[in-house]
Amino acid sequence: MKIFFYASILFAALSLSACSSSRVILLDNGKAQNAVVVTTKQGQQVWIKKNTYLDISATGSSAVKPISPQQVQQTYGTLLAAAPKAPISFLLYFETDSTRLTAASQRQLRPSAAPSRSESPVMSM
Repeated sequence: MKIFFYASILFAALSLSACSSSRVILLDNGKAQNAVVVTTKQGQQVWIKKNTYLDISATGSSAVKPISPQQVQQTYGTLLAAAPKAPISFLLYFETDSTRLTAASQRQLRPSAAPSRSESPVMSM
């Protein structure tokens, strides 16, 4: 009887895993270069249009479909809000033959020059 029980659980797990699917969404990242490449058994799909999505399952992938920013916010808003903030990059210049920053670089590092963040700052050089 236990063998039948375990076999049933294994069958159910395999059946559910065959039905699982994922959704890939290409959001606007504010940059000119923005693309996604998805490779499945059926082949490769490349798309570059912002605010579009593709459903992928064990049987293959669907056609690329549009998704509005409002729908993204409604469906994935909580998830996107939990994502870490993108890093802020600065290009700093030093005075010739010195370890002192130029005046323009010093202004970039002032707290008022950077947007406020709730995370602790991390600086790497």
